[in-house]
Amino acid sequence: MSHGEVVLTETDRRVIRETAEDIRSSPPPSVHARLGIPAAVTGGIILLGWPRVVGQLPGGDFVSPFVTLLAVLLLVGGPALALLGAVGRGGSRAAVQAALARLRDPEADDETLIRAATVLVLHAYEHRGPTTAQVFDPAEVGAALGSGLALVEAVEHYLVEEGAANPAFRDRANEGE
Repeated sequence: MSHGEVVLTETDRRVIRETAEDIRSSPPPSVHARLGIPAAVTGGIILLGWPRVVGQLPGGDFVSPFVTLLAVLLLVGGPALALLGAVGRGGSRAAVQAALARLRDPEADDETLIRAATVLVLHAYEHRGPTTAQVFDPAEVGAALGSGLALVEAVEHYLVEEGAANPAFRDRANEGE
């Protein structure tokens, strides 16, 4: 790899493929938002059904405030979890921030830079069920990277050609043409 006009060597491509495979094989971050609506429904069922059951259970009067509190927490907390869980999808954002820090590190070796560029490109988009959202603004990230953008674009070009990534920076560069 040269740092002016970036030309990826076979070793660079191997590092990119290994990093991409590591990312693909790691489990995605859990999304707790999926639990929100079932929790609210469960809370509602408990809240509606508990008064009928409490009189038939020995010690039901003692347990009743705790069960009622649990039901209310599920009923109110479920939708909150659904809403806040969708906002808190920070796995890709955290990976992007770590990659940016490595790409700006003047002490980083070539392999570290290539791995960081691969992480940045592969985490450029979050897949949220039927939709896909871009994690960062390519113009801002490109400005922050400065001359390091050339490496990221070279890695992106390779990954797009291999069908392993969607373009994030290349589309932005071609908008003016």
